[in-house]
Amino acid sequence: MAVLYEEFVFDWLVSHYYQWRQIA
Repeated sequence: MAVLYEEFVFDWLVSHYYQWRQIA
């Protein structure tokens, strides 16, 4: 469960990081 949660958070951060880069 913890590993799944960490993977979800990591994917979320990475996807938003690239989105912010595209906007900026």
